[in-house]
Amino acid sequence: MRMELGRFKSFSPGSEAGSVTVENPESLKLLETAPALLMYERRTECANSEVVRYGQIRSVQVVRKELVFRFAEAGRLDRTILEEFSSRLGIDGLEHGHTHWAIKDGGIPSAMIEQLRTIGPIISSATRNAFEDSYVQNGVLRDISHDFADAGIEPQPPRQGDALVGQRRQLIQRHYASVDWHSVVGARQALAAFHEQLERLRERGLDDEVRRLIDHLKRDRARSPVLPIFDPVIRGTTVDGGTQTVEDAVSVLATSFDQAFEHLKQALEHLRSPDSARARKDGLRDCLSAMESLLKTATATKDIKDATTALRVGGRWGEDRIVKDGLTIWNHIHELYPDVRHGQATSSELSERECLYWVDRISAFVRYIARTADEVLPR
Repeated sequence: MRMELGRFKSFSPGSEAGSVTVENPESLKLLETAPALLMYERRTECANSEVVRYGQIRSVQVVRKELVFRFAEAGRLDRTILEEFSSRLGIDGLEHGHTHWAIKDGGIPSAMIEQLRTIGPIISSATRNAFEDSYVQNGVLRDISHDFADAGIEPQPPRQGDALVGQRRQLIQRHYASVDWHSVVGARQALAAFHEQLERLRERGLDDEVRRLIDHLKRDRARSPVLPIFDPVIRGTTVDGGTQTVEDAVSVLATSFDQAFEHLKQALEHLRSPDSARARKDGLRDCLSAMESLLKTATATKDIKDATTALRVGGRWGEDRIVKDGLTIWNHIHELYPDVRHGQATSSELSERECLYWVDRISAFVRYIARTADEVLPR
């Protein structure tokens, strides 16, 4: 697809647009980290003039006097839905009638995403089959009925030939038949039922089965990165801890370091359900801010370097290699991911594994400093 350079960033008054310029081609990669809407302007006469496509920008680059890009479509909305949410998206009336490429602050409202119809099923047949087998092997009829009823999914009536299928498998398939797998609402309901099964398996110590099912959900999420509905289930059930380390750090800070406490609470909001690379970076940035605030408050300094120097004096704060680790983490993250800070045009890749590694490391350091402060600082 192509767009004239002169039409790029029209109707884009916000701060996020300021980070993206055609003069800095590297900054264009930031466009690939956020969901996008693609549509015709009003009064266009063609077969899809009332369709709004939802997806992600790919391979954007400047070619002569045009921006050339690919669009990976995830789903579609009716034009009337977009116009209903125009004010929340920052789209004014004049904008609907002009061909342009706008960059808006903030994300797409969740209530708008709820009305999305996807191109393919949101939850794959492989994942559905895996959960069906898990219920058959590790559940009972009561579990199936309870999980799907709580999720708002009623079973279809029995069909001819159902008698040839085991009762548990039959009941699962009757519930599956009621789900619209191309609907965000339908997929979210099914995921709510699946979450109950995952929790039950985890309580019974069947961690290998939990990991197997989570791997299926992660593959589905990778196919639809602009849909955030998988993250609450994956993070809420992960055997490896998820955001537990941040929650532990929050509890340690609650009574003594107010500003650091608030930063970590903010980090949790991003890390529990990241719907984009930007959300992961925002969560990591908030963790860094919490660590910085903690160090400056504990040492009564105004800079993280000065705070680290103060921690090393006299050995009261412990082993030198431990107390220096905060500054080491700080420097590594800002070197690897410059755009963790808002306003930085450089685009960097921060995978979920890398994000959780740094979050866990920051959380461990924060807990150490907060606990040591109870002994070192005057009451």
